[in-house]
Amino acid sequence: MKKKYLAAEFAAVFFLLVLPPLLVRSGEGSATLVSAADFSWTALMQLAVALFLDIQFRCTQRQVLPSAPAAAQSFQKLVTVLLWGSTTFGCLMLIYALMGTLALLLPSFFAAGRDFPVPAPGLLLALNLAAGAYYEEVLYRQFIPGSLRSLLPARRLAIPVELVSLLLFAFSHRYLGAPSVLNAALCGIMLRICCIRTGGVRTGAAVHFLYNMLLVLASALLGGGG
Repeated sequence: MKKKYLAAEFAAVFFLLVLPPLLVRSGEGSATLVSAADFSWTALMQLAVALFLDIQFRCTQRQVLPSAPAAAQSFQKLVTVLLWGSTTFGCLMLIYALMGTLALLLPSFFAAGRDFPVPAPGLLLALNLAAGAYYEEVLYRQFIPGSLRSLLPARRLAIPVELVSLLLFAFSHRYLGAPSVLNAALCGIMLRICCIRTGGVRTGAAVHFLYNMLLVLASALLGGGG
């Protein structure tokens, strides 16, 4: 893919999709959470963007990676997906437990996140969360680090590229408060590792979706996290 096109695409995605969530102030997430249980044009837009970027990535990968025998490749892929999918989900559960423990130890730090209304679980909520999880995995785990690595090929920039991608993802949750930023940062590390190990975002997107659904269900059962 030509660097001029990649640079223009990255700039467009950054200013139109990555930057806006960073500008939403903490405490302004109430309407977003409530609307998550309703039909969402935003979710459809996110799904369309994610599909385009993911298909583009896969087409590019097919051009540069040698093909393996179909049977061997399928079996190896299945083992990798099962291994890293379960490992990532387990680590996210540990992060959930850690955040719960910190909430008990630092109640004032976690108090802000308890003021948000919890959307009622349902089919539309599940679909919106699934679209959102896939969108975030494509954007923050695949497109941003992949584009930056292509535009800034120096190996010494590999760690800064990963750090920038992680921080952009974490602070896109700042409208939910500082605890959500911390939670997103910790989860983002594991989801990025999952993306690298599985060679794509689908496994991470599935785990991401399950984790978000768990948070919603747990919050609903606990009366909004209070």
